[in-house]
Amino acid sequence: SKQVHSAMSRMMVLVVIAAAGTAADEPRRYSGIIGQAGTTECPCLLQFPQSLSDVGTLLEAQGFPEGYGLGVCKAWDEALTDPKSKAFSNCNGTTDQPTYCVAPWCYVDPAVCRIDKQVCKNAGGVIGSSTSPACRDKQMVESFILEERDLFFSFQTCGSLDTYSTTALQDNVAGSTMFATIVQGVNPPWTFPKGYTASDQFDADNEKFKGFSGVLIKTIDNITKQHDPPISVTLLDGWASQQSRDKWDSGYTACAMDVVVGKLDVCVGDFWVTPERLAIGVQFMIPFYNDDFFLIVPRDEPITTLHEILQKPWAPFSFDLWVAVVMFVLFTSIITLLTDSILDIGDALEDRHESEDDFENKTLVGRFFKCIYLNSMAYVSGGVQNKPSAVPARLAAVGFGWFLLVTMASYTANLASIFTMQKSAEGITSIDQAMRQRLTICAYSTSAASISGIYPTAIIDGSYADWAPMMAAMHRGKCGAAILTEIPLGLAFTGNYNAADCVMMDEGMTEAEAEEQNVYCVRLSSGEPDLSRDCNKFKKVGNSVLTMPVSMPISKPFIQSFSYTYRALAASGVFDRLLSGEETRVEALTKSVCGVELGVEDGYQLSLPSMLGTFLIAIAIQLVALLLSVVEYSKDKTVQQLLDLYHPDPTDEGSVVPNTGDLATKHDMRHEMYLLKQAQYNELEEIKSLLGMAKGKTPAPTYTDKNIASIRSDAYKEMQVGLVV
Repeated sequence: SKQVHSAMSRMMVLVVIAAAGTAADEPRRYSGIIGQAGTTECPCLLQFPQSLSDVGTLLEAQGFPEGYGLGVCKAWDEALTDPKSKAFSNCNGTTDQPTYCVAPWCYVDPAVCRIDKQVCKNAGGVIGSSTSPACRDKQMVESFILEERDLFFSFQTCGSLDTYSTTALQDNVAGSTMFATIVQGVNPPWTFPKGYTASDQFDADNEKFKGFSGVLIKTIDNITKQHDPPISVTLLDGWASQQSRDKWDSGYTACAMDVVVGKLDVCVGDFWVTPERLAIGVQFMIPFYNDDFFLIVPRDEPITTLHEILQKPWAPFSFDLWVAVVMFVLFTSIITLLTDSILDIGDALEDRHESEDDFENKTLVGRFFKCIYLNSMAYVSGGVQNKPSAVPARLAAVGFGWFLLVTMASYTANLASIFTMQKSAEGITSIDQAMRQRLTICAYSTSAASISGIYPTAIIDGSYADWAPMMAAMHRGKCGAAILTEIPLGLAFTGNYNAADCVMMDEGMTEAEAEEQNVYCVRLSSGEPDLSRDCNKFKKVGNSVLTMPVSMPISKPFIQSFSYTYRALAASGVFDRLLSGEETRVEALTKSVCGVELGVEDGYQLSLPSMLGTFLIAIAIQLVALLLSVVEYSKDKTVQQLLDLYHPDPTDEGSVVPNTGDLATKHDMRHEMYLLKQAQYNELEEIKSLLGMAKGKTPAPTYTDKNIASIRSDAYKEMQVGLVV
């Protein structure tokens, strides 16, 4: 708590010992009274030196036991019993007591614990080596239990984390002033500009940050208030200095450089901790987030026009292949006509070559069209439709069946492949596939070097200093893929990128300039920006290709204090609560206008639009058939009769029609013949019944049209002799 921190800050202050040497002849204080406990570089004191002989008495007066902090590494504050000492250390034995209460520590000699360059050199060592204890140092803290007594203790020499004296880090910068700038624009959930949908009273009323809000603004506000007295923040206008901007393409890197050179103390924003930034001397506080980068690829264009819908079922075969299929069907129809239909080749072969069930028409043209129908029906149904009776015709049917087998199997396989491959654009499901296909992968300029380091064979275009131009480049075909984080893709689905591009075009940008600067504006027919420009155009595939820590650049005087205080806030759940508090605003900001969620992949199931063209074509054929049927009923003629294609065999007793007169007459006479045959059948049934009754026996079980005449004649004769009344 703040009270505990305040009490501890009054007790002690952290002293970070610089690697400064002492004179070779300078006496090493407390010599001869150090023990074996602790590290060799900084052992524990066995007893207080003569100069501190009264310290033990003073500590006992405060309620601390005899020998407190001497001789061994021990959790000295865990077993305190005196109320005064327990109150002073805040260690009360409960489960919520500070962690330092159970951490071992001891008093140490500051002269021994410091690095001694000369002693280290004389021992043949170098600073940082283990050749001599004088080559290394340990963290010490000067105790303020007894002010001005030059008394030091160390948790580190006992292998413990010092959580007791860390508040002294804050004392170094408490009450000071730090100069800051804030990343410009909307940057959810980290920073929001003034007036941008304030989420709470803090956002609406804060003056220290000139109306800026967001997780990082509140985090900085919390950190500064944890110092006693609080740190004062002076917010400078703008973002990065022009001098740094002239040197760096990225505004983020330019701002970080301003921190390095001392123009700023902190840049408030979500900075990637990259090797390039570390190389120029940028120091970052503890990372507060990890950004995952994903491969983004074009999504298959959705079917939107009637032409595209109708074209889909034909997609498995190319145009020239469809022409070849049609020509082969016509060729097969000719073969069928020659082998299974033509009769005028001699009486001896007539019965062998004629298939009466398939070809009732005796004209050559009529039979040819019947062959086309049968073979077309065979192609769409997957099997031969005619019933050949001759060997040549059967052999031709086998050949056509083989053609059907191969082409239909190929069509089915290709159609299934086309539909299911909609799941990933161009078949790209990972960055490895993108590299194998030698695609140009566009990336943010700051992350390009890190990506290239991990994927050295990838073709990376790292010329993009913002996300919006990268999305425009994807539309223009300059990028076969891109590497983005989730939030930029989510913002694309809001339509914001296209709206910004259209604003630039409205301000007078030419098409040539738009092409060069990667601006891509799509408008509705009304002239307004089409916010759905990026809908269903892109998607992420595969797993994360890169993870980069996110932090803030901060100057050296503040880095330790801010890192520690942030860690304390995170451990207590404050940072998570700040993130949760911005969820509503982030969701509103990144609400998609596309009706799709980021990262939801297409399934392998076929959708209705995929098969819609097939349905429409089949329905169209059925409607044409229905229309022809309506014509037949309205004209009282068949289509063959209307086209003068029906010429039945005059030798067929079941279809004898006089060979003279017009088509209408022939049709009417044929209809009357049918009625006559029906009447004859009914009359025959009645006669058979009467004959059975008269003779007392059952008539013959079956009669055919061919013996109707003889049966009628016999029946009339029997009636005439009085057998039947």
